[in-house]
Parts: sequence; structure tokens; C-alpha cells
Amino acid sequence: MKFRGPVISAITVILLLGLVTGGAFAAKTFRVSCDWNENEPAYEWLEFAAKKFEELHPGVKVVIESEHRTFGQTLKQRILAGDIPDVMDSWGFSQDTPSLLESIEAEALFDLTAAMEGPSFDGEDKWKDTFVPALVDALTLEGKTWGMPFQYYTNVFHYNKAIFADGGLEPPATWDEFRIVLQKIKAMGIAPIGKDAVYSRTEYKPVEQRVVGADAQLAALKEPALLKTNPDFLQALQMYKEVFMDNYQEGYSGSQFPAAQMLFAQGKVAMMYMGTWLNSEIKGNTPPGFSMDVFGFPAIPGGKGIQNLMVINNTPSILVPAGAANKDLAVEWLRFISSKDMVKSFVEQTMMLNGMRYADPPAWAANVNKILAQAYLTRDEWFWDEEAVTINANLEKHMQEDTTLWNKFFAGEITAESYLDQLVKLREKAWEQFKKYGR
Repeated sequence: MKFRGPVISAITVILLLGLVTGGAFAAKTFRVSCDWNENEPAYEWLEFAAKKFEELHPGVKVVIESEHRTFGQTLKQRILAGDIPDVMDSWGFSQDTPSLLESIEAEALFDLTAAMEGPSFDGEDKWKDTFVPALVDALTLEGKTWGMPFQYYTNVFHYNKAIFADGGLEPPATWDEFRIVLQKIKAMGIAPIGKDAVYSRTEYKPVEQRVVGADAQLAALKEPALLKTNPDFLQALQMYKEVFMDNYQEGYSGSQFPAAQMLFAQGKVAMMYMGTWLNSEIKGNTPPGFSMDVFGFPAIPGGKGIQNLMVINNTPSILVPAGAANKDLAVEWLRFISSKDMVKSFVEQTMMLNGMRYADPPAWAANVNKILAQAYLTRDEWFWDEEAVTINANLEKHMQEDTTLWNKFFAGEITAESYLDQLVKLREKAWEQFKKYGR
């Protein structure tokens, strides 16, 4: 695959490195396409950032346009129609590698590599080095960086601090510590873990990753029979059932979003393992004095996988379209909003996680920086190599019954052994379909 990225002239390189003054951007309208709705805190922060940016660049008018999270579906159409803003939010677009490749090949995106190698807005570091590395990796293909990571979401345990305090509990770091915490919470008459069916496999994924390990997972994608002959897969399922399925709230398999979130907000369940967007989903529904924090998925001693693995499973990032009218101003905008002062204001005003190394966490996730510092960060569940990503994608194209099968196990309708027997058959059938029809 040959990428024909846009040619960067010497003048553009100078602009990208930020060696210009605000006057160079005079008398321009600058369009910022965002995923946020007008009534959301992040949109209000963008309005605040726009005013500050205009103060630095007299004559520039920043116009914010809400796309209501449709960017991933509308990029190509907008480019083809000539409706091209100066910067665009991606809302997880960076995780969709095929779409990203497609846009690069179509020369729809501006290459930010040269800018990333230049100084940050504050001038203390190389701009690229101010981000959490895994987030930059999510937007880098064949050595070129195609966007600026600004936020991230990841799965962590959110826990009710009052319940933990009443039980004299500390956030667990290992599997045995976690089991003890679950037992003590259950003894308090509280459901340990809240669960909605829409997130049915969320906790099992890290269990399998830690118990089985990446090499064995990849091997079982290629040779489905290994799901039965490798005992680690059965062990992972049994551990998940014992520790999670037996500790969810009553009726969990039929719980519809956001029922479990509301139980957590009301203090009727002690913990939830889910994306760091939970805070925004329960906002306004918590009683006075409600307080939570987060901890990472516990290590499983003896497991064959990476025990401190943490998946950055969504990276809302900002891209510059290749056809943008003001690419130099676009780069300056990105450098500006990723400055220390603007990142501080972003976290304070939105209470969201930010992808900069120097970003302080919001109060509800005080421990998140500690978790990040101790974690092995990756951007994808199938993290070990591109072969695994490709194989998994090929299988998923031909495994329509996979979710239904999992949900039977999740609801306790079939045993772990039966689940593996049927999963082997599904994967073998998927490979037959792939060989016959391809992707």
C-alpha cells in the first residue's frame, strides 16, 4: 500500500513549527467541526477556547460547528461535497483502521508528522512528547501521524468511596485481593458489581487477556480447536463466572442500559467496570455527597498475559482535512488547545480525561494517572500485531451467532465447556465462509 500524502512546502514547514506571529492569521474565518452538542460542557469549553484564541490572533473569527457525533460517517461525503472545515473531531475514528487508511489513501487528511516533531505551544517539549504515547500511536500509520489525540476513554473499575470506607476496604491490585473485597461487600448486603447486558463481555476480555496471553489467543484465532485443547481458555471462563457472574446485581443478564448505572449512582451496587464516560452518564442522578474513584483491573498471578494491560479503547482525536483552507491556523489551534493552561481549563470545565502527559485528572478519577503510569497501554483489544487485528476482523465478518452464544453463557444458560464447544464450531464455520467468499 502506497500512501501519497500531501507535499509539505518549506513555507508550510515553518508555519507548522509555529515560527509565526498571530498577525499572520489576520482576517480569517476559522471553522472548528466538533462532536459535541451545544448544551454539553465540552462544547462550552470550545467556545471559551475560541475566545482565547481570537484574543491571540486579532482578526480571526472561530466558528464552532456541532456535528453531533456523525464525523465517522460523514468525512468522505463532506470532503467530496467540498464542505471542508479547518479541523474536525474524530469521535473514535482513529480506532477504525480501515476507514483511516481509506481516508489517507484518498488524500483526505493532512499529515501532522512535521508539526508533531516541532515545539509544543508552551515551548518546553517536542509537541509529540506532551501526549500519552499510546494515544499518538493510535493515530500513527507507517511512521506518519494523522491527527492530534486530545481525550481518551478506557475501562476501569469505578467504585463508591463511601461503601469502601464503611467496609474498611482498599482498591484491590490482585485477583485474590479483589475476591476478598467482593466477599466483604456482599456481606454488607450490597451487590458488589453493577452490570447492564449491553456491556456483556466487558469484564471477560481482560480476564482472558491476563490468563491466556496474547500468543495463545492469536493461535486460537487461526486454529479454533485450540480453544478446547488449551485449558487456559476454560480456566478463564470459570474464573469469570465465579468472580463476576456470581457477584453482579440480581437480574443482571436482563438489565437494560442505563439501569445498572443508576443503581451505582444510588449506592445500591458498589462498583462498575466500564468506560470512563460513566461519570457523564450518572451526572445529576447522584445523591448529595456521592463520591467515586477508579482502580485498574487486578493482576492474576500465574496468568500468561500482560498483567498490567490497559486498553485505550477510544481516542476522540482532532484531524485536519487535507482540503482545509487554513492548515497553518489549524495546526496553531491544535497546539494552542493542547497547551497547559487550556488543558487545565478543559479538565476543570468538563470533568473529562485528557490525553496530555501533564493533565491533572478530574476529582472523580483521582487515581487514574497512577493507573496509567503503572500500566502497559495499548489502543486495541487485539493489540499484539496487525496480523491479529486482520484475522479477528475476518472472523467477525462471518460470526454473526457469536454474540448470541456468549449471551447464553453470560445468562448462565450453558456451561463454560458447552460455550467453548460451540465457539470452536462457529470459528471453523467462519473460516470456511472466509475461504469461500473472502472479507
